[in-house]
Parts: sequence; structure tokens; C-alpha cells
Amino acid sequence: MYVGGTGEGNYTSIQEAINDAVDGDTIFVFENSSPYYENVIVNKSIFLIGENNETTVIDGNGKENVIYIIADLVYINGFTIKNGGLEYPFAGIQIRSNYNSIFCNNLENNFYGLNMFYSKNNNIHNNNILNNNQCGIYLEESSNNNISGNLIDGQPYNGIGLYNSSNNNTILKNTFYNNKFSGVRITLCSGNLIINNMLSKNLIGVRIEHSSNSKIINNNLIKNTDREAYFVGDIFSIYSNIWDGNYWNKPRILPKPIFGNSGIIFMLLPWIILDLHPASELYQI
Repeated sequence: MYVGGTGEGNYTSIQEAINDAVDGDTIFVFENSSPYYENVIVNKSIFLIGENNETTVIDGNGKENVIYIIADLVYINGFTIKNGGLEYPFAGIQIRSNYNSIFCNNLENNFYGLNMFYSKNNNIHNNNILNNNQCGIYLEESSNNNISGNLIDGQPYNGIGLYNSSNNNTILKNTFYNNKFSGVRITLCSGNLIINNMLSKNLIGVRIEHSSNSKIINNNLIKNTDREAYFVGDIFSIYSNIWDGNYWNKPRILPKPIFGNSGIIFMLLPWIILDLHPASELYQI
């Protein structure tokens, strides 16, 4: 199925093509009719492919989600997705389903670049998530997702925020740059893996709050403007998280202290934990 081309049978809108598709169909969207001013609902397991991720544009015209995925097993590749509604919970791409793959897109000037609610086993890979109005990626009660190889730059809040039982996610080989609050923020979650990421010039590189059993290993934390990392929680959750092998601005041999707070809300005490094996050289991410 084709959208925006000149041949016989081409659709003029992406939504019209989805409405006529069946599970397993591929919809190819040409750049020559871009931008597509649409708010697309994907309710079938399809491959949605843009001709070029710089010039095949889906513009939400300032309202709602630009793409809203409610079917499982959706593949989206090759678009610039922008100008969704600028209020909660709208996003460039909102996912409320499982086993989807979002590859090589640009998500910009939305409220959230991409968000997930009650979703699992999604793969978010090699996207550019730039200058959205809240977080680059936001997860709420979404677990076992793989977020890798993305550039997340210039968000006014978090690069990635994991909230409220978003557990056992892998955040791998992303670049978090110039996000105004945290590069990665984890709140009330468990078992997440933060590995081999570049975190630079955010307010805080990695922030973990009241969360447990996560691993923060082999990351580069460089020139974050307030501090490289911060934690808060009770003593049991604090020590269940593992910080190890990270590069902290410069080569280190001795353990690196990480400063945070321990206790319950309103009864917090300054606390220190250690990265026992800080890296002696910058990782190639």
C-alpha cells in the first residue's frame, strides 16, 4: 500500500491507508506529498515506513498524539513526527500496546517525544528526540522495553523518565545531552538497566528516587551542570542499586562517592554510596 505517490491506487492520507489495511500489511509513505497533517491511530499490526526521515513529515497540527499505537506488533520507521498537542498526555508517538518497534525517526516539538502507558516489550531504537516540551521519552507502568541508540537532546525536563512500576527496562547506548532536569530519571521502579550511555550537560546525569534493584554501569557521566548523579530513598532501596564501572568526568582509580539522601520523605539525611570500580577511560558509545 502506498501513500502520497503518483501511481494508481495511492492513498492521499496515512489514516485512509491504515483503515483499509489488514494485519501484516506494509504502508509506504512518499515524501513528495509531505507534510501530512494528520493525527494517526494505528489499530492494526502493520509496517508503516516513510521514504526519508528528514523529509517525510507527519505534523499533528498542534493537537493530540501525532501517532497513537493501540495494536501490538507495529513497526514505524523513517518519519519526522512533530507538533502534537502541548499538554499531558500527548506525544509525537504514544504507545498503549506491546511488541512494537520504533526505528530511525525524528520526534520533535511535541509535549512528549514518545510515551508509553501499560506497555511492554517495545523496542525504541536509533531515533532523534529533540526539543520537545516535557520529556523525550516517558514510561508509566511499562516494563521490559528496550530503549537503545537514541539521541535525546534539549528537553526542558528529563531525557527519559521511568515512573510508577516501569520495571526491567534496558536503556543502552543512548546519548542524553542538554536536558534541563535529568538525562535519566527513575522514580518508584525496579530492576532497570542503564548501561553504556553518554550523559553530558544535563542538569543531573542519572537521578534515582525510591527505586530498587537497578544497575547503572559503564556509562559516561561528563560535565552535567549540577551533579553527575543523585539518589534518594530508604536504606534498603539505595543499597539494592548497583553503580559500577562508570566514567566520572576524568580517569579514576579510587572509588567514586555519589551523594544523595536516605530516609523517608521529610526525614531525609545526607548519604553517600560508591561506584567501587570507576572507569579509567572514556567509553566509546
